[in-house]
Amino acid sequence: MKLNKFTSALIGLGIVSLAGAAHATTTIYITGSTAARANFFTAATVAGEIFTGGGVIDSPAPNNTSSANTIVFEGNITGVGDVIINCSWTGSEAGIASVAGKPLNQTLFQAQDPNAAPGGTSYGLPGVPPSYLTPASGYTTTALLSAIPGAPSTPDFSMADTSQKVSQTPAPLLTDYGIVGIVPFTAMKGYESSPDATYGRVSNVSQPALAQAVVAGEILNAFYLTGNTADSADGIGIIGRNLGSGTKANFMLSGAILPINQTVSQVALNSGYPVGNPGVLTFNGPYGPAASVTDSPVGNDGFDSGSGVQKCLNVDGSGKGIVYVGYVGLSDAKHAAADDNTGPGGTGSAANSGTAVYLSYNGVYESDSAIETGAYTWWGQEHLFGSVGQGAPATTVGDAILAGLNVQTSGIVNPGGDVRTVLQDSLLPVSSMQVYRTQDYGAAVQGSWPTPYQFTH
Repeated sequence: MKLNKFTSALIGLGIVSLAGAAHATTTIYITGSTAARANFFTAATVAGEIFTGGGVIDSPAPNNTSSANTIVFEGNITGVGDVIINCSWTGSEAGIASVAGKPLNQTLFQAQDPNAAPGGTSYGLPGVPPSYLTPASGYTTTALLSAIPGAPSTPDFSMADTSQKVSQTPAPLLTDYGIVGIVPFTAMKGYESSPDATYGRVSNVSQPALAQAVVAGEILNAFYLTGNTADSADGIGIIGRNLGSGTKANFMLSGAILPINQTVSQVALNSGYPVGNPGVLTFNGPYGPAASVTDSPVGNDGFDSGSGVQKCLNVDGSGKGIVYVGYVGLSDAKHAAADDNTGPGGTGSAANSGTAVYLSYNGVYESDSAIETGAYTWWGQEHLFGSVGQGAPATTVGDAILAGLNVQTSGIVNPGGDVRTVLQDSLLPVSSMQVYRTQDYGAAVQGSWPTPYQFTH
């Protein structure tokens, strides 16, 4: 355990012993969706949200920013005392499976991954189980929970962009804390340095065309996106995520409106499956020139992280006779639109890369206002789940996380405009919604959100 400065000072004065301090600290492990990662960071570091006096960050750089996938917070929670929250953000479906203690596998074939066996090879999805920064290393290196002394067998909590009911792991039943916010998604077309006329005419994806494109693959022509018969020669390539992703689940359920386990046909650019990291689709680069870009079919598979989709959207796809369309959350969309791809979270533009372009969905561009009023319907419901049969003190921490995220999201102000002109919010408060869904898919209904949509334990 890495002690906070206050506790360390008390030990130095002899007021608290090291043994007593260690005994008084509760460590909680959380995983799952990255969609609310920045909101969680704020809620964990601002006084009066998750922690009564605000949390300190125990993990050193680079694991100490709002975009870090692994990070450790510490602070006081009323009714529990000193609490360490150790985070490993992996993905919604991966998070649900991990907390449920279940594997999450997919089968890849040689047409996707040359390293696979002739009849296909089953691979475990990345992040199931997740790895965490370890106390013994001063929170600088990671290990599975099974290798961390005193850690539970499974994580205590998962954030998820969809409910467990529609997930890849519907059982055993997790402890449900309810919905903490609304998560938006958007489609984008990839960069072309020498765009043809068809590329220029692609500005919108309709739900039916999106469903056809992801099922049919590149044999479906761009006419279905533009309605212009002159665009029948170009195909459509969908770049997306794998089965461990809540973004993929929401693409299927609320974007394309397809069953979550529908077989699809996705592609990737200058990407492959490293021998040293089997079964994990990985962007290799370069971003161009266009003659150096290879289009690979990956079938049902996709990227473990939205950054992989973003990188492909910044690749020069000119001259392929394909319009590449990717689906992303707003953080990755922002970086794709700015051509930020050379560092964690995006810090600059790589050689030969270029900007991706936002597409409207059913004729409407993503915005806070469009989601809140029901004009834009491609969004998910961010849930908080606890382990099976969870009890105190974890439930007290779970209620504190729920309360902290509520405080954090209540301060979100609608920025106006849409995703093309003004940075929109990556998590919207449920209280701002003028429409609701009774499930994680289907049409939204006008009216205030039915209560209760959150639960205490």
